Amino acid sequence: NNEGDNRPRLVKRLLKQALSTANFMLGIPRCNTPFCARAYPHNLLEHDAKSDELCSVCRSRLAAFKKKRVFKNCALSLCEQGNDLLKAGKPEAAEKYYRRAQDEAPDTCEVYSLMADGYFAVERFDEAVNAWQQAYNLNPDKDIYLFNMGLAHYKNGWSQLALDKFTRMLEKKPDDPRALG
Repeated sequence: NNEGDNRPRLVKRLLKQALSTANFMLGIPRCNTPFCARAYPHNLLEHDAKSDELCSVCRSRLAAFKKKRVFKNCALSLCEQGNDLLKAGKPEAAEKYYRRAQDEAPDTCEVYSLMADGYFAVERFDEAVNAWQQAYNLNPDKDIYLFNMGLAHYKNGWSQLALDKFTRMLEKKPDDPRALG
């Protein structure tokens, strides 16, 4: 842009970009208000023209996020680390990661599903069933949780419980090949 050195302008640009990026990382959508720091500029002039503060809508979105404080991606990463620790034979350490994941995103079915996958992989079928049940309670539309619970019951030697889960799955989706097989 053939601009001369202007450190204050550079700092303002960086601040606006950092504010926008941080909100993006939290899952807060872009703003359509042109003066908001979350607005998408089409060029450097628009970027310079926008404010280095959030508009009232974006501030309320950020406040709502702070109240819920759900860091889903962080929680999923903690579950994956917990699964690695389980496979490495360190169940106590894995449990710490799982508890932290539950604290970060207590109402996220994927957290419990990942935990269940870890338990299942090391043949801790009771814990796997409990975690998949939590996931299913949070999202009863995901029939895979019923199937996985049935499979864990079967592997644990509990044929009747496995049959019950597969039957529930068939009642919901009569043509599902997983439950028919």
